[in-house]
Amino acid sequence: MRIVIISLLGVLLLSGCGGTATSFKESDIVVLTSESVPPNFQGDGERITKLSTLIMQEMFQKMQIAPIVKTLPWTEAYQQTMDEQNTALYAVVQTGARRGQFKWVGPLLIEDGTEFFIAFNKRTPAESVDVWSQALNDIKKDGTYRRIITEFNRNQ
Repeated sequence: MRIVIISLLGVLLLSGCGGTATSFKESDIVVLTSESVPPNFQGDGERITKLSTLIMQEMFQKMQIAPIVKTLPWTEAYQQTMDEQNTALYAVVQTGARRGQFKWVGPLLIEDGTEFFIAFNKRTPAESVDVWSQALNDIKKDGTYRRIITEFNRNQ
């Protein structure tokens, strides 16, 4: 199976945009996604074409972090998030069966009436999950979230 690893490096950190500084290092949270889920990454190489990934990038910028994002087959990404501390999976539908299996942030995105969240391994420290939640809330409050959606829809 093909694994695409995208490293969102200094470009996000050097953009000059203000954000809440954190004590995260790149290795603190491994971020996973799957190409098979509609609102996620899909493209050639490092070209980002899906709305949820653009929103995640803005969150990384707000937190001033550059985590490694891995695109894996859905079942592998889901299992790795369940098994490994400090792992997050986006964009996940929060079903009744899944609700107690993860710590949740979101909704990250609502597409065609379906809410997609970021799911964190249950052993991920609450303060880490809180920083991600705050970053999402911040970009929703400051207009960045709406701008991303508007620009994405204009380019479709």
